[in-house]
Amino acid sequence: AFFQGTYELTDDLTLTAGVRYTEEEKSAIASADLTSSTTGYATPDTNPYLALLQGELFEVYQHAFDEKRSTNQVVPAANLQWAQSDTSKYYISYSEGFKSGGFNSVDDQNPVIQADGTVLRTTPGIGFEYDDESASSFEIGGKHVLMDGAMNLNWAYFNSEYEDQQVSTFVGLGFVVANAASSEIQGIEMDMTWQATDELRLGVALAFLDGNYGSFDAAGCTAAQASALLGLNLAAPGEELSPTSPVTTALGCQQKFLGDGTPSGSSQDISGGQLGSDYSGSITADYIKPLQNGLIWFTGIDVNFTDMYYMTGDLDPIDIQEGFEKVNFRTGIRGDNWDVMLFGRNITDEITASGAADVPLAGGAHFSYMARGAVWGGRFSYSF
Repeated sequence: AFFQGTYELTDDLTLTAGVRYTEEEKSAIASADLTSSTTGYATPDTNPYLALLQGELFEVYQHAFDEKRSTNQVVPAANLQWAQSDTSKYYISYSEGFKSGGFNSVDDQNPVIQADGTVLRTTPGIGFEYDDESASSFEIGGKHVLMDGAMNLNWAYFNSEYEDQQVSTFVGLGFVVANAASSEIQGIEMDMTWQATDELRLGVALAFLDGNYGSFDAAGCTAAQASALLGLNLAAPGEELSPTSPVTTALGCQQKFLGDGTPSGSSQDISGGQLGSDYSGSITADYIKPLQNGLIWFTGIDVNFTDMYYMTGDLDPIDIQEGFEKVNFRTGIRGDNWDVMLFGRNITDEITASGAADVPLAGGAHFSYMARGAVWGGRFSYSF
């Protein structure tokens, strides 16, 4: 259910407010069967020795989960706008939002295993379910027309606070979502366009961000941390870590335990860790020149840049994209109902990654999703 209304408090002061009510229900059925076959058909096998071998070698156990979760949220929003003059307007806004929780689906999701070795095959272990994420945001800004209409300037300061923020991290054979206790992102954004001459238009956009996890002690461990934690077990063959072990942390990676002392996953504390890049922006220039017979020649260039940022939720220093700049170019001729254009994207052939993760089944190895290098092309369009 959704409602929004606008009320004119005065001729130049307007209030817009609304509220949304949402109910969601989710269910998840996840199962893994232990099978053996010499004929090509998967036949369930309850052999306890085979189950023991499967569990010890691959840490995968037969399970059958049937879980449900529900949520209901009331989300308000309000915006106050002041038209100071025909050339300057200001606003202040407050809004809330949420992202519903859910279930993780990865190959190595296991049930609860008690200290005596009993496997509770219908009870999910830690990490199968994650909670709702909620956020509140405050923003104040202005929109201005300057230099007799030749320049437009927009600016805004914003502050967003997240509770139980959902963070995706690569663990084992897939990505899992965990909740960070809290995080805060604040920053300043501005953009400006200036008609410098009849033919030349310049633009700039900048964003300065300050984003950090407020409290996040349940983040996934990096490959190096997980290896160090495994070394604690190898240091005492035949003995498994327990809450009473002298050391249960390696390189900041903490071994987790169930209530009965059974080891169950691991995590690191990245409270205060960086979110996003410290700054980003773009600079643009567009030139238009009328030609004979009503034709128009146009050309433009834009430079997009950003500071360094982490590409993984575990803040692994290996998976950092350093700051970069990418340059795009275009030029062409436009008629009344057609245009032809040549263009180049990332013309300096800057090689960057758009994402990264650990390589499955290859501890310590990493891979990256690479963005496109230089791209050159042409376009012809006709409107009729």
